[in-house]
Amino acid sequence: MNFIIIIAGVAISCVWGYYTYLRRKLRSHLHFALTILVTLAGFCLFQLYGYGMLKMLRYLILLNGILLISCVDCREKIISNKTLIYLLGIRTLILIAEGISNRHTEYLKEIIISPFLGFFIGGALFFLCYFLSRNGLGAGDVKLFATIGFYVGAGTLFPVMFLSALFSAAYGIIMVALHKIQMKDTMPFGPFAAAGTMVTLLLGF
Repeated sequence: MNFIIIIAGVAISCVWGYYTYLRRKLRSHLHFALTILVTLAGFCLFQLYGYGMLKMLRYLILLNGILLISCVDCREKIISNKTLIYLLGIRTLILIAEGISNRHTEYLKEIIISPFLGFFIGGALFFLCYFLSRNGLGAGDVKLFATIGFYVGAGTLFPVMFLSALFSAAYGIIMVALHKIQMKDTMPFGPFAAAGTMVTLLLGF
């Protein structure tokens, strides 16, 4: 069964990668290499953490999905609505499966409430940042963090947001210090969201 999980994660990410290759001209072998690396690392670590089948599948799909999103955002400075819709649809199916498999346990309420709480917290906080930043963040970033919150839940969302902001700030400071960018320049936030998500999940938060 665990072998099926890792195959499913790789297959889904490769389908997304192939779609991006054809439709968005993102001709990068690095994306496929990172897909395999992240999937294998995630699979091994999630096994070590003792995660259940559905949780492992949920995290592997999120890791591969956000990796694809970050590659496109870095190249084109856009976050695809279609990719986010696919992610939300898959998460909804997994949530239904989680609810069914835990219908007789005390964790059912938490399993149902936490994803929706994460969705609204992620979307609301980043909408506020989007409103206050005056184009510093894009609407795609708001939808991205709502999607991440839907996958990881409210509790895990906060370290994801903190690390994403930390990585973004550190990169911006270094680039300004090296005179590579100016203070008024904008950067795609997707890669930092991906980095924050990956570090948080792979460390077992």
